[in-house]
Amino acid sequence: GGTLTNSTSEFPLMPYNCTWLPTEVCSAQMKNFPPFFLNDSVFGSIGDFDKAKGSLVLTILVGKVINAFTKVIFTFSLKNMPTNHQATTVVLSAGQISNFGQNSKAFASSVMTNPEGYLFGVQNGYRPLETVLPGFLFGTVEQSTPVAAAVNNIITVSFATNILCANGSILTLTGLNRIGNRSKTAFLDIYGHNSSVFLYGRGEFDAALPGILKLTVAKPILGGSIVSFNFIISNQEMDSDAQIM
Repeated sequence: GGTLTNSTSEFPLMPYNCTWLPTEVCSAQMKNFPPFFLNDSVFGSIGDFDKAKGSLVLTILVGKVINAFTKVIFTFSLKNMPTNHQATTVVLSAGQISNFGQNSKAFASSVMTNPEGYLFGVQNGYRPLETVLPGFLFGTVEQSTPVAAAVNNIITVSFATNILCANGSILTLTGLNRIGNRSKTAFLDIYGHNSSVFLYGRGEFDAALPGILKLTVAKPILGGSIVSFNFIISNQEMDSDAQIM
């Protein structure tokens, strides 16, 4: 097979339309070709990025050669947009092949494929520049009794997020400033099927801001999964309007 040497290419040269994953084998034909080139061994450590065009141009270093059927892998970092955005189509192309002369035809461009599935609970999350603003798919809260001065009022909270909620994330509930005196402790134990999701199975009241309960995530919450838990408070001894939580 031919080789590509000291030429300019947009994205790494590959002989086939390959899945862009370092751990994947692109095609059955490539399984018998173990060599892999990392970015700094072929292209060096710098590419020419045109932000306006959205193109990255990499030049093969002098004296370096990419043999046919050899898989090339490189990585780079980008900052995602701060908005919801659909995945971008990435096109692979290669410039003239210098060792075949300046008039040689360029490689035909090819649309790169993307892995299927979910990343952080986001469908198509593996696809380049697919971005999602973190948020709640829904949230509900209800109590077991409206009776004034009731000691064991069970509050049930349920919610789901649209993206993975990682360890250390803090869930904040507000509107608890009208609970009875018997509930005003620094910590509040939580119960139910998903109580172990939160650190120590309890929430902590904010000392500076009354009525705010904070729960620290101790186990990752997958996007789209429903989390439900309970905690017990005592009601006020006087009439009270419902609070927004």
